[in-house]
Parts: sequence; C-alpha cells; structure tokens
Amino acid sequence: MPAVSWAADEAPDAFIKRVAVETLDAVKADKSLKNGDVAKIMQLVDTKLVQHINFRRMTALATGPAWRKATPEQQKRLTEEFKTLLMRSYSGALSQVKDNYTIVVKPLR
Repeated sequence: MPAVSWAADEAPDAFIKRVAVETLDAVKADKSLKNGDVAKIMQLVDTKLVQHINFRRMTALATGPAWRKATPEQQKRLTEEFKTLLMRSYSGALSQVKDNYTIVVKPLR
C-alpha cells in the first residue's frame, strides 16, 4: 500500500508518467525483457503496474449496469478474467518495446 499513498502525493499526470517511465526503463535495461520473455514481462507488469490498479472498480465501470445484476461470485470471476486480459494486453505491448521508445504524458487540462 505505500505506493498508493505515495501516488496520492503526486499529480495524476506526474504519477502516470513516473510509473510508465519506470516500467519502460526496466524493459530497456533487461535483455530478457527486450527479447520478449513472457513470464518475466508478466512479472514486471505484476510488480510495477498491477499494484496501482483497482481491478474491481475498473471491471465494474467496463461492465456498466450489468455489474449490479451479477452475483458476488460472478463479479469476482469477471474481475479475475478482466485482470488476466489487461495483464496480457500490457505484457504484449511491453514485449514490443524498442530502445528508442519514449513516454510523453501531456499535462491535465
């Protein structure tokens, strides 16, 4: 939880940029990550990104009104599957990172 309270002290755009740059730098610095080692990339996603995501809330928002109609067990299962989908999506994107990639986060309006 320390990362969450630390993030609260940062502006949202600065927080997103910091986490994204840290993750991108980790990929660029590790040869096995750059070569697409899926297990290692999934581990990176889990340690760098997942801790900052409220998957239950994110799943509820993505599901819309049907979320309230689902049973607690259905909500739990859907949240787990949504987490798996996002982890695979992030991992797939990170497996394609090149050394010349940079992160640009525009300031909030």
